[in-house]
Amino acid sequence: MKPHFQTTGHRLLFSTLLAALVFLTGCIDQVVDTSSTSEVERAAGPEKIRNIQLLEKGVSAMGKDGELTALVFAIEPAKVLDRYKVLDRYKVLDRYKVLDRYKVLDRYEYSGVFHGWGIWASSEHLQELMDLMAGDDEIAWIEPVFSMQRPTWTAAPPESGQYLPWSIRDVNADRSWAVSGDGEGTVDVDVFVVDTGVDHADVNVVSHHDFSGSGTTMDTDGHGTHISGAIAAFDDEDGTVGVAPGARIHNLRVFTDNGTADDAMVISAIDHVIAWKAANPGKPAVMNLSLGENVAGAWTALDDAVQAAIDAGITVVVAAGNEGVDASLITPAHVADAITVGASERSRQFAWFSNSGADLDIIAPGSEIVSLAPGNGLAVMSGTSMAAGYVSGAAALYLARHPQASAREVRDALVDRARERVRNAPSGTSSHYLNVGTRTGESW
Repeated sequence: MKPHFQTTGHRLLFSTLLAALVFLTGCIDQVVDTSSTSEVERAAGPEKIRNIQLLEKGVSAMGKDGELTALVFAIEPAKVLDRYKVLDRYKVLDRYKVLDRYKVLDRYEYSGVFHGWGIWASSEHLQELMDLMAGDDEIAWIEPVFSMQRPTWTAAPPESGQYLPWSIRDVNADRSWAVSGDGEGTVDVDVFVVDTGVDHADVNVVSHHDFSGSGTTMDTDGHGTHISGAIAAFDDEDGTVGVAPGARIHNLRVFTDNGTADDAMVISAIDHVIAWKAANPGKPAVMNLSLGENVAGAWTALDDAVQAAIDAGITVVVAAGNEGVDASLITPAHVADAITVGASERSRQFAWFSNSGADLDIIAPGSEIVSLAPGNGLAVMSGTSMAAGYVSGAAALYLARHPQASAREVRDALVDRARERVRNAPSGTSSHYLNVGTRTGESW
């Protein structure tokens, strides 16, 4: 039986107890004692505790024995082959008294992004536990799990028939090889939308996975459905149309009903996409991450996960964020090998809310965007989330014609095809505006 814990406004689902996984040193017939850690290990230990300042954004829950705090940690690469031996070595939990003291519960296991775990542990003894883990030569790093919020949106009345948004025309999607708006055509690429869920008949959703602990993959918010429509709404007689009509959408829900998520959930979803790619090495894949958090520039476990996905051959498109700050502060927008997307207004003016800076690769429409809403309606939203959706659709268009292209090649192709059309972009920020229109004789 998997125990449930109540967080502020939502529940999370946890797997079976593997508490002793974090105690990878010491003799198996004695209580682990931090005083036994050598002075050398103690000196090296704090370097393993990454981004302790993120505890301010940390995720907590109430367990039956008190408050718990979420952590994520990775095993040293050289020790990965021994991790199942480690598991066997610490199966007998009753030889330890640490469960009562640290209340460690396993939350997620990761194998694709990095080899490690997400756990819950006693908030009261958190520093003591982190110090213990930092002195363990099996553990590469430990980091607090931090929360994030999805952007807000406003609804619009439904339209009759298929609606061709201004933004689709503005990036020349109606002049792409797929010709969005002509009533036919399908893009043969898989796109993974890591968001609030997807709920609309006008999208080709081929799989559903819940990483939020909500118990459903339905979109009770609308953000994920809207982005999926911008990416890949069918070219038919209903709803609207996407940049890559009919592309296969994989619905990976990470946000709860109240619009919260944390990086451990998102990392678990990314781990799933990497596993899919490993099982389907010949198929191109795009992952849309219209989410993020201001971590003051810190490199986080989420960044590690995004980089691992790119290294696995997945094109990752990330929203720059809507705080009006430099994107270098934002995870995962500051991952260099991701395609980081800023937003423009309808006039092609750089959007006042969009994050900016050298980490942005391309700009796309992000203001007053009409796309799908749950319940088979339409909605208007603004944000770099919407802009990222258009770029994910563009990446799918390119990969459909160049299925073996690397993530870097996809990014370069989109930037090369873009036009210098964005006005008043902040200093050091790209003015490249998304363009997917084809010229005579071109394949895309």
